[in-house]
Amino acid sequence: MIGEPAGDYGVRRREVEAGQAILKVHFPQSADLGHASLDELEACRVSMSPESHRRCHHIISENDRVRHAKAAIPADDMEWLGDLMTRSHVSQRDDFACSCEEIDFLVVGSQAIGPLWGAVDRWGIWRMHGKSCSR
Repeated sequence: MIGEPAGDYGVRRREVEAGQAILKVHFPQSADLGHASLDELEACRVSMSPESHRRCHHIISENDRVRHAKAAIPADDMEWLGDLMTRSHVSQRDDFACSCEEIDFLVVGSQAIGPLWGAVDRWGIWRMHGKSCSR
C-alpha cells in the first residue's frame, strides 16, 4: 500500500491561513499569497510559527515557479522546466509536507537512471525525455 502524504490537509490549511493573516497585517497591499513576496515572508518570519512559514514559503515560491514555467514552455527550455519541476517536488516535500516515501523514492531513482528533466508529485512522476509522460 502506498503511504499517505505526511501531515493532514486541514492542519496545513490552517497553518497557511495563519501565516497569510500575519502577512496581511504587515503588508496589507498583498491581498493573498499570490501577491506576497519571499522578502515579505522573511520579514514576518519571527511573527509566525515555523510551520506556517514553511507552508507559505512553498506557496509563494510555487507561484514563482509557475510564472517561470510559463516562460520556459514557449521557449522550449525543457532543462529549465525540469529544474522548476524538481524544485517543486522538493518544496512540496520539505515545505508543504505533502509527499510520501514512495514518491520521494521514485524521484531519487529517476534522477539516478539518467537524464531527468524534471519530477514533480502532483499526479505522479513525470519523466521527460523530450516528451511528456503520464503516470
